[in-house]
Amino acid sequence: ALRAARVDTARRGEREGGGSMTAHLIGCTGIPGTGKSYFARSARALGKTAIALCDPKEASFYGDEGVTVFADLDWRPHLSQYNATALTALYAWLDARGKDDTKFIVIDPFSEVSDLVMHDVLKVHSTNDPGDVSHGRAYTAHDQAIKALITEMRRLVAAGKTVICTFHGHMRELEGAGAPRRAQSFGDKNKQVWQFEDQMLPAMNTAIRQRVHSPFDLWLYTVPEGFGPGRKYYVTAIADSVRPAKHSVTFKAGTNPARIENTMQALFGALAEPTPESKP
Repeated sequence: ALRAARVDTARRGEREGGGSMTAHLIGCTGIPGTGKSYFARSARALGKTAIALCDPKEASFYGDEGVTVFADLDWRPHLSQYNATALTALYAWLDARGKDDTKFIVIDPFSEVSDLVMHDVLKVHSTNDPGDVSHGRAYTAHDQAIKALITEMRRLVAAGKTVICTFHGHMRELEGAGAPRRAQSFGDKNKQVWQFEDQMLPAMNTAIRQRVHSPFDLWLYTVPEGFGPGRKYYVTAIADSVRPAKHSVTFKAGTNPARIENTMQALFGALAEPTPESKP
């Protein structure tokens, strides 16, 4: 509780001390091609942005500005080569962001960070299979490292920097909820809908996927509409039976948190707090 109070005080001081915005830890989840990276990249319009790119194929989309790629390209278990250095480099990169003038920090996608963490855990065991490590210790170590990364991101938020993490999403049965199944819609008996036991959860290597959203101020889901050239992209901060979205912020009166244009500028413009000015 004391630590949380210190974080809140730091964030409030940034606002009261004349800062242009209140910083947030933001998660954005969705299936591929629904606008997650576009949403994250749009932070560049609001201020200096540093991007930790954990999927090398996205490099052409982001370009070179403020981008650092993190990948374990020497993780080659088929050759019995278990070399993993990207996680250590990511920790150092996050620490450096706390000391520079970056205003926005992007990790895209954090789902791939889960793989980097698992590589780091498994390299000392010279295996690619977490099941080879007794007593579930690989999974426990993975979760502890994810929590440590979240702590580093919350430290950045306390320093007045907004952190945006994207996650690949996929339908998963909630642990202990029984067999996955669809049910008849309450409003239309001819329509089948997902029951609450099945949710769009972030792709991660352990069951931490079911609670990783808890430390985030905003947990958003992409909600594209339409098809083809006329397709439009939005994010939602409102939960439904499939997407456990959440927010611990206040939106302006008249804002529809279930349908926000898929840009950081639109998101901050919808919040009932000072918003950052656009770059000239």
